[in-house]
Amino acid sequence: MKLSFKNLTEDFLVSALGFLTIFSPFFSLISINDKWSGIRINECGFDLIAMESPYFFAGNGDEMIRFLVIFMGLLSIVLCLYGIVTTVLGVFGIFYNRVRRARKGLSIAALVLLALYSFSGIIYWFIYVDTSVVGLSYFTSSSAYLAVLFGFVLYLFFCISRRVSPEKASTERN
Repeated sequence: MKLSFKNLTEDFLVSALGFLTIFSPFFSLISINDKWSGIRINECGFDLIAMESPYFFAGNGDEMIRFLVIFMGLLSIVLCLYGIVTTVLGVFGIFYNRVRRARKGLSIAALVLLALYSFSGIIYWFIYVDTSVVGLSYFTSSSAYLAVLFGFVLYLFFCISRRVSPEKASTERN
């Protein structure tokens, strides 16, 4: 087994991308701030794992909204499971050469899942703004797009480390 700086940095970045994928459902889909009272309510992907919206779409019978809530709940579960697999394989990639071959595919798939979460989160926010009767004293926002931005930065560092890092082995193990 060849242990080099290049392999260590690539496996570290794949593990970091997997770790980000695990915790990306913590980025809020909808956040409402009341200007006058200072009350803030958030709904993130982990809130939707029960396949029901606890705050914003609770009791809404619209089929499209129900489908979106279930989709976001399932996507949050898939993100967590895929993130665990990617993190574990990134750590095992340090020690096993066969796992190293899957690094690029794992990181691209994680980036695609993060982009899907971000895009779905922004749609979730748009539907809420379109269907709600929120007054002017409320400020609504979404931070779901941050997951794909952080993921893209990690993937960019991963691609740079593949091109720039030397391939010299620091230790040889059998």
